[in-house]
Amino acid sequence: MQKLLILLLVFLFACNKNEDNETTFKGVVFDYSSNQRLAAATVQVVLSGASGTVYSHSVTTGANGEYEIKLSVPPGHTIYNVLTKKEGFVTIENICKGTPIGKLFNYSQFIYNDTIYEDKQTIVNLNLNNIPPANTNDTLLIRLTHGNTCSVTPLFIQVIIAKEIELKGAINGYILSDTFSLKEAPLVKATWSVRNNGIVSNGEQQITATEFRTTNQVINY
Repeated sequence: MQKLLILLLVFLFACNKNEDNETTFKGVVFDYSSNQRLAAATVQVVLSGASGTVYSHSVTTGANGEYEIKLSVPPGHTIYNVLTKKEGFVTIENICKGTPIGKLFNYSQFIYNDTIYEDKQTIVNLNLNNIPPANTNDTLLIRLTHGNTCSVTPLFIQVIIAKEIELKGAINGYILSDTFSLKEAPLVKATWSVRNNGIVSNGEQQITATEFRTTNQVINY
């Protein structure tokens, strides 16, 4: 009788565990350039699906770069992402393969292990120099795109940032800024088109960025 009672308690505990769906997300955050474990990075888990989005609490990696988050997951969530953030760093997204929407979440699995890479940031600030002044009816569409070394011919496959502005007289000064990992996307190009009831002119300019530093680039259009 006592053994039967113990078995019943174990069964009830297992049922409650499945109903709560408490899942452990743990892993290690690395510095991409040095391949050293990254301390003091903020980590958060985000789950999404038909039932909406669930955000975990945030934790900070220890000296060993490790994190662990326990989260009760309600039904209807099928994708999870691990978000990391540290001042002066950017998350490696692997643009050669494209940015995934997330990883598959399975309710029968209660432990997940991930390895995350952060890289020291490189910044490109784009400045415009418009001489002589543009027609006041003109608009300028400008993009910063990143190329990669995934193939023999570099591909500028990912539009990182774009902006369209009205040109009212001369435009001089800062307009766009991008923060990224130069190791992941070593090629940067600015492309633009000036429109006045249609495309008037197009242009592009390769930008040489310095890793881990801020590059201020001026373009004349």
